[in-house]
Amino acid sequence: MHESRGGSYPRKFIAERKAIGILFRKNVVFYRNKAGLRQIDLAEKMDVAQSLVSRWGSQKYTDVPTAYTLLHLSQVLKCTVNDLLIESRPI
Repeated sequence: MHESRGGSYPRKFIAERKAIGILFRKNVVFYRNKAGLRQIDLAEKMDVAQSLVSRWGSQKYTDVPTAYTLLHLSQVLKCTVNDLLIESRPI
């Protein structure tokens, strides 16, 4: 399926992005817990609102953060960006 002139994305792209977003949600919670951080602790280290960290762990969250956010988050959680986006461990 090709991108329409209206700028919408193909369904396959949207589905893949959503799947990566779901993996991100699961992985960010896993690595936050592994680091022994509460949501507020991670928010302070990331210099973001605690509500954003809460959204990252929400069942409804299926977005993918920016590259900068992913890099900063991986540094804070002491993991790789791939660790946050790929299902490479039992969840």
